[in-house]
Amino acid sequence: MTRTTRMVAVAAALALLTGCTANPTGPSEPTGGASASGTSSAQPARASSELADWAQALDDRDDYPARWVAVGDSIPEGMGASTVDSRWIDLTLDGLRERYPTDDVPGGVGYRPAAFAVAPPASTWARWATGNEGSVSASSRTADLGYRSVTLGAGATTTYPFTGTDLDLWWSSGGGTFSYVVDDGDAVDVDTRDSMATSGITSVSGLEAGAHTVTIHAHTPVDIEGLTAFDGDRDRGISLFDSSRSGATARTFTADLPGFLDSIAATKPDLVTITLGANDAFTRTPAEFEDDYRTLIDGLQSLDDPPSILLMGEFVPGTNLTQGLAADAGDYDAVVRRLADETGSAYVDLADALPDDGVVSLLSADGVHPNDAGQRVIADFVLEQLSVG
Repeated sequence: MTRTTRMVAVAAALALLTGCTANPTGPSEPTGGASASGTSSAQPARASSELADWAQALDDRDDYPARWVAVGDSIPEGMGASTVDSRWIDLTLDGLRERYPTDDVPGGVGYRPAAFAVAPPASTWARWATGNEGSVSASSRTADLGYRSVTLGAGATTTYPFTGTDLDLWWSSGGGTFSYVVDDGDAVDVDTRDSMATSGITSVSGLEAGAHTVTIHAHTPVDIEGLTAFDGDRDRGISLFDSSRSGATARTFTADLPGFLDSIAATKPDLVTITLGANDAFTRTPAEFEDDYRTLIDGLQSLDDPPSILLMGEFVPGTNLTQGLAADAGDYDAVVRRLADETGSAYVDLADALPDDGVVSLLSADGVHPNDAGQRVIADFVLEQLSVG
C-alpha cells in the first residue's frame, strides 16, 4: 500500500466515524545562490497544506521511511562547505532526526553520488573514494540522481567507505558486469544487462553496525551511479537522497526527463525540494527557464505516488548572483514564486534566512556559495520549513 493510499484510507475511516508524498569532479560553472542568516520573517512552509504528504511521512516514520530528495545546483550539493558532512542538506537531515527521532534508528547518510561535481578551491572533498585502480572517470551522460556517475573501464577498481547496516549500489543498466566486495567478504557478481529500467539497484543488508568499505571491480565497462548507506533506516526513519549537481540548470533534469524520473521514482520520495534558477539566469530567458522548470514539476507530479514539492528561491541579495545575468534576477525569482502557486507547490525564499547585514561573513571567497557558517544558517532555516509533522 502506498503512503497516499494509506492517507486516503485513514481519511475515509475518520469520515465514517465523524460523519463527514575517483572521484573526479564535474564542472564548476556559476551556481546557485548562497545563504546565510538571521531571524527569518517568512512564514514556514508548514503553514500551508502543500507539504501534507511530507507531514504524513514524518508521522509514519516508525513504520515507513520518510524520504527527502534534494534536487538542485551547487547550493544543495554543498559548494563552499569544508566537508561533505557540513553541507546544509546533511545538517538539516541531522536536525530532522533529532526533532523526529525513531527508536533504535541512528540513520545513515543516505544517497550520495559516485562523483560529486563540486570543485576546489570552494570545496575540496569531492574525492571520497579511498582508492582507484585503472580507468575511473566522472560521467554526466546518465540521468541518475544529479548526473554524477563514474565510468569504470574494464579491469578498473574503486573503493568507497560507508557506515551503517545496509547499502544500495546504484548502477546504469545496459553496460556490462562488475563484482563488489564488502569488507573482506566474498565477491558478488552483478550483470547490469539484466535490468529493464534505466537504473538498477543492488542491495546489501544485515551488516554489523559500524564502518565498512565496498570495493567495486569492473569486468567490462560499467557506470556506477551512487551509493545509499542506511544505518537502521532502510525501512523506517528519515532518509536523504542527494540529487544535486554544481552547474545544474532546470534543463539539466529535463533533457532526459523519463530517465531522471525513473531515478527519482526509485527513491520512493515523500518530499522533493528544488533549488534552481541561478545558473539558468546566465544563459536562459525567464520564459525559457519557466518552461523547463514547469516541465520538471509536472514530471514529478506525474509520478504514480507524487511527493510533496518545495520550491526554494535562491537569488540572495548581497551575493554575487545579480551580475551578468540574461535578465533581472527578480524576473527569475518571480517565475519560481508563480510556479509554486500554479502547481500547488510550497515555496520558501533563502533570502529570508539572511540577516540585513553581515552576509559576506557567511559566504565563501567567491561571494556566492555559503561557507560552513552559512551552511548552518540555511540548515536551521530549512529545518523549520520541513518541520511539519
